Amino acid sequence: MEEYPQDGKPKSEWINQPVKEFGSPGESEILSFGVYSKQNWKDVILSVSDLKDEKSGAVISQNRIQKGWVSYRLKRLTPEGSQYAVGERYVNLKAKQDLKANSIHRVWSTLKVPENALAGLYKGTFSLQLANGRVKKVPIEFQVFNIQLKKVDFPVGPFNSHILENEWFPEELEDRIERSFQLSMAKMKEYGLTSFSFSPEIELNFDQNVLEIDTSRMNNVMKKARSEGFLGLVGYGDIFKGFHACKDDIRKLSGNRYSTVEFYKAVTRKLNEEAVQNHWLPLVLIACDEPLASDYPDLREKA
Repeated sequence: MEEYPQDGKPKSEWINQPVKEFGSPGESEILSFGVYSKQNWKDVILSVSDLKDEKSGAVISQNRIQKGWVSYRLKRLTPEGSQYAVGERYVNLKAKQDLKANSIHRVWSTLKVPENALAGLYKGTFSLQLANGRVKKVPIEFQVFNIQLKKVDFPVGPFNSHILENEWFPEELEDRIERSFQLSMAKMKEYGLTSFSFSPEIELNFDQNVLEIDTSRMNNVMKKARSEGFLGLVGYGDIFKGFHACKDDIRKLSGNRYSTVEFYKAVTRKLNEEAVQNHWLPLVLIACDEPLASDYPDLREKA
């Protein structure tokens, strides 16, 4: 795999090569390729044919291929915007796309291999229809193996991946974020994933002599993940709301009522109670990730 800039020119050995991929019955596999345009084009139409194995005559319908184009955005590398990079944002599930001159545009389509697909080499074509009527065809070669993969029966999924919608006031984006979260879980399940990571944002309350915690967000995520059939979750990032497990001093936050060891014992005890009461999935919490002793002199006491 080689990273390549969006404004880079394709290498000669890449041009007119077929899109090659492989998979087993029941799998979802990506069919991706780049389109380099020498001029600006409006409304270039992407289409795809059926895939056919010439030996057996078996066909995978074009309806099993979800077409899409990668959408790009500028990512600020510094707060003031003096440095930035072009990054992939999401996949637009549409057929039409404007092409900008001297830029690479990426097609990102997904083939859902039928459960009953016969083994063989299936061939077909992507087609790009330009506004002047010209059509550019890109060959597809997809090898289906004679292997039926077993479904994953242990937690596995994306790590440190989350939905960021920070361009507006958070309280006004709650519904949008919630819809995006539901769609994200559905897509992960579609690809056979059984776990994901999230930020628990446990709220701590030291107003009384006894530590109280609020796990409303965790309960909400757990309930939805369990209903979707996930097998386990990982808490990462903002484990505690307003408290950094590596950098902040729990003695100061608790009014000198808890040492680090006492604090985590109390939190673990309360989380276990919540887990039993609310039927949580298995959960791993990463409270302090890859800390450096030079950055945190009192780290030994926290370890």
